[in-house]
Amino acid sequence: MTILAAAARIFRDWLGVPVAAITLVTAFFYPAAGTILGWFGRDRASISAQLFNVDHVNVGLDDQPASSRVDKVAEHEGLLRGQLVNDGFSVASIVSNFSCTGADQPDGRIVYTFSFYDPQKGTKLFPEIPARSTLSFFGRLIDANIYTEATRPVPGPKKCTFSYFDKYGFVQPTIFEINDRQAAMLGMLVVQEESVEWRNKYCEGMITRLPLSGKDVADCVDETHVFAIEPSYRWTAAIGRSLSYAKSFAELARSSQNTKTPGLILVCDPDNTDCNAERRAATGGLDQLKLSARLWLCSAKDSALKDCEQIDFPRRAKSEHQ
Repeated sequence: MTILAAAARIFRDWLGVPVAAITLVTAFFYPAAGTILGWFGRDRASISAQLFNVDHVNVGLDDQPASSRVDKVAEHEGLLRGQLVNDGFSVASIVSNFSCTGADQPDGRIVYTFSFYDPQKGTKLFPEIPARSTLSFFGRLIDANIYTEATRPVPGPKKCTFSYFDKYGFVQPTIFEINDRQAAMLGMLVVQEESVEWRNKYCEGMITRLPLSGKDVADCVDETHVFAIEPSYRWTAAIGRSLSYAKSFAELARSSQNTKTPGLILVCDPDNTDCNAERRAATGGLDQLKLSARLWLCSAKDSALKDCEQIDFPRRAKSEHQ
């Protein structure tokens, strides 16, 4: 038994030496590696990217619980899915917007601009990727237009650009080429939405898609009004949005004197909807709320805002109600 006990002690001590050595090396290696990489300027973030697929969210349908879904979808969100990989040795802070370019056109180059997006919460993201880590992402399409090199210099054609920072500051952007299939995939994101068509018709001569405080983006703004455009059956949403826009504009202007009146543009398709019934519902709701607002009731066939029926609220007398 004495010989066996002695052998066991020897084996234990022999086994403990490499374990202790490994622990010691591990404790000092990673900090030392970071220091050595820093000496050579190699401890920066390093981002690579790849694109997976595109998809669309039907606003008011796919992003709402069953009890809150709309009857008719008038707006779509274009989403791009991809992945970012940080192969470097520093945390990467990614700029919240990125862009991709399509093929050259006779009058310029199409540029797709995206923001990082959480489709479950419906919010913009500001990604950070730890060293030696991967991030899957959704990009929400916020702009797709043809630009000349003079108006918007971008790498391209058929390239995507991601800008980012690390602990030393700005890093040279990641630029990578996309193939013909991926360029065609980006083109699938551009859906001519009713809301875009309506802004083109009814907001002529105004500022469109004006970012306000918070997450608000007004459909259009003129000298006196800030507008929300909705299909006529969504008149309650138009009221809420226009009030929010008016409040946000006042906060942005930081002046109680520089205010805008809520403007509601309700569009009805007489071929598919009882426009008179929706007119009564919208005007009745505004009468009850006694808001200071202006309502434009437009037929989908109207070519400009001047062709629409205009009603100011609050209305002065019951006899004026129609």
